[in-house]
Parts: sequence; C-alpha cells; structure tokens
Amino acid sequence: MSGGGGFEELCGLEPRRPLRRGPDRVTFLWRPRGGEVVVVKRSRGRGGRREYENLRRLGAAGLAVPQARAAYSGSGRSLVVMERVPHAETLAEGLARADAGEQSRLMGELLDLVVALHDLGWSHRDLYLEHFLLREGDGRLVLIDLGRARRRWRRRWFEKDLAALFHSVPECVPQTLCLRFLAAYLDARGVRGRRRRRRWLAAVVTRQRRMAARQPRGGQSFDDGAVEEGP
Repeated sequence: MSGGGGFEELCGLEPRRPLRRGPDRVTFLWRPRGGEVVVVKRSRGRGGRREYENLRRLGAAGLAVPQARAAYSGSGRSLVVMERVPHAETLAEGLARADAGEQSRLMGELLDLVVALHDLGWSHRDLYLEHFLLREGDGRLVLIDLGRARRRWRRRWFEKDLAALFHSVPECVPQTLCLRFLAAYLDARGVRGRRRRRRWLAAVVTRQRRMAARQPRGGQSFDDGAVEEGP
C-alpha cells in the first residue's frame, strides 16, 4: 500500500523518544487520529517497503510476526506501519529470569519457530534473541525486525542465524541446553551423519566467535517509547 498525506508527514516526523534509532533508520510508536497505536519503522532507500512485503509473506505462511498495515516510499525514504505487539519482555529477558523448566520450554518454542522459518527457505539475517517478543496474554513468541530477511536457500545464512541466536543467549542458560537445541534443529532439518553435523557445529561456532569479536550491530534501544499523535 502506498499513499501520501499522513504517510508523507510520517517520513518527516522527528519522534521525541523512539523505540530504536540507527544511523539510517528509526522506529517509533504512532497513533493516527481515532486509531490504535502502531509501530512505524522509517529507513533510507526501500527498507520499509521490503519489510512490509516480508511481513506479509511470512504472516501468510503462518509464522508469528507482526501484522503489516501499510507501506510508503518516496524521496529516498520508505516506511512500514505494523501492528504493535503487546509484550513485557524479549526472549533474551525471559530466558534470563526463567528457571530451568521454563528455559527449556522457551527454547523448545524458539526451535519450532526457527525450523519453520528455515524450512520455508527464509533466513532472518539478524536473528538475535532480542528480536523475539514474548506476547502478553499467551506468552507466545513473535518474531520482529524482518527488514533484512531473505528467501534464499543458503546454508551459510542459516548458520549465521543460529550463530546470532547462540551469541545472544544469556549466560545463565546452560550450554547443554544450547547443544540440545542445535541437535534438535539438525534432526528437524534432516541433517544426518556425524561428519555433516560436525561441519554445521564448527561453522556455527566460528561465526559466533566472529560476532563476539566485533561491536554489536544496531542503534540505540529504549525499553519503551513516546506515542506520536497523528493528524
């Protein structure tokens, strides 16, 4: 969906307290007149349009992602308007405060979602635990920040997704739980044979170490943001 008017105003709006800000993008809450609060992500180029299409396609495939509401592009900028997912914490925060039984349950739900994503041929390409929200009410996982996601069958991208997950796991989560996660993932994806499985493990560990050796990506984050009121 493209349009003008209010969307053009959103492209020029400077939010008072955004949810997240990076060098070429900003995410904030917005309430159109008479409407509900939504999330707006604005970026340079066609990033907003791309995330809108990704959300629509993944949602249609049955994955738990925010509902895409609208998209706009023009003057070298684009934005996506999406559902605001009510949540109290991210998966990283949930794992950090959970006991052993709850950690196992959350990792099991994470496994189901990641396997479903990869079985469809999609890689997230930024699959940190901070990009999973624990939805209020039912506590189910919702995957967000899908602007960089691509549908291409590239094993190295799947490996990078797994490395990002393990890189962002809180220290209180036992390593044995992470290894069980990887073993179950490989089983679900049909990776058989000791040699093949060792190659996967080595590749994921190598990528994880590279991530740990450099500064984390992304912009400044906030726990909550001010709601911008629309016309």
